[in-house]
Parts: sequence; C-alpha cells; structure tokens
Amino acid sequence: MKLLKLKVFIVFVEFLAWNDYSELQCQAACLLKNMSAGTSENTKIIVDCGAVPVFVKLLQSSQLCEAAWALGNIAGDSHECRDVVLNNGALQPLLALLKERTYIYFLRIGTWALSNFLEGKPEVPPEQLESAIPILSSVILRQDELVQKEACWALFLSFSVWRYNPSTVLIHAVRALKCIVKGAEKLDEDDKNSTYDPKAAPKILIAKQMVMANKEPPNLKLDSGSTLGARPAQGPC
Repeated sequence: MKLLKLKVFIVFVEFLAWNDYSELQCQAACLLKNMSAGTSENTKIIVDCGAVPVFVKLLQSSQLCEAAWALGNIAGDSHECRDVVLNNGALQPLLALLKERTYIYFLRIGTWALSNFLEGKPEVPPEQLESAIPILSSVILRQDELVQKEACWALFLSFSVWRYNPSTVLIHAVRALKCIVKGAEKLDEDDKNSTYDPKAAPKILIAKQMVMANKEPPNLKLDSGSTLGARPAQGPC
C-alpha cells in the first residue's frame, strides 16, 4: 500500500510543476493538500516525493492558497517535517505574501501556516523568528478573529527570540499590544489555575510572554479543563 501511495503521489507532485495546465495543477495541489492533512505516513510520503520545494515555488503562483495550506499541514505534522519546510526556504516567501496580500481568506491560511512553521522543538533559529515579528505585528491588527488568533499564536511562538534581541521584540510588540491588551487585563498573576474564555487564550499567552520575557508561561486552564499552552490541531478556515 505504501509503495502504491508513493507512485500515485509522485505523479501528482509532477502535476504540480505543470504551469501550462493550471486546472490540473490546481487539482493536484488540492489533493496533496488534503492528503497532507491526514496521517503522518501520508505526510511523510508526500515529503519524500519532493512536494515541499514545488509547493514553495507555487507560493509565487495563482495556487498560493493551496500551497500555503499544504505547507502548513506538512510543517504541523512533526518537527522533522517542519524543518524540511523551513530548509526549503518557505518562510520568507510566506512572510512576503502576508505583507503584500490583504484579502482575508489568504491571511487566515497564511497566519495559520506560519504558526505551524514556528511551532515545535528544537526552536526555529532566532534570525528566522526575528523576521516574522514585524510582519505579525501588522497582520494582528486585521479585524478578523481567525487572523488575529493565528497571528497571536505565531507571535507567542516567535517571542523566544527575546533572549537574543529584546529591542526588536519591544519595538514591534508595542503595536501588537494594542490588539491584545484586553486579553492581558484578564490575566491574574497570582492565580495559575484560573479559567478563561478559550477565545482569549492566545492573547493571554502572548501578553504573558511579553511581560515575563524569559519565564515560562503560566499553567492556565481553558473552560474545558484542558491545559493552555498548545492550540488545538485544526485548519485555517
């Protein structure tokens, strides 16, 4: 079965490069995007077929939404897959798109994908984290709940760069703080087990990260009782 999947996925990865056949390219991108959201086995096969560098190139095409979504799926599977995505140069093109594009549908996909790019251990190199902060500090001001939520998560993940360059974080965090200050007001420093609105979770986390710098975030609880600290796995839209 694995060999069969490999052969099928190789064909669809080849279709991704058929720039003169946009409809076929789009269908191949959509199929691989959906399959990369499935099992880790499927994701690994897609990576082994060489799909990642092709999806990175497609970030500069009309298939940019499908490409960003697929790369987000792949990066979110494991830190090994995340590193493949980053090592193929996906971060800077995605940041450029988040800076240039204004339509909400792409911003939802792009910020979600970016948060997957930045998540996991070992941490992303600080120079890559640092480049994401000014873009996120602008995107977070968009008046869309999903965009703001994913931008908050990505900023929270980016703030480990504080240890290396606190001035960069402070400059751009001031702008982002205007958006998240309401979440910060809900945070009780003395109560590590308080219950908060789940929608406020990423805002509270990022506010805490900004205030406490190098300290660990609190062990907050969501209304459901689950520990706050990692967002649930889900798609961008």
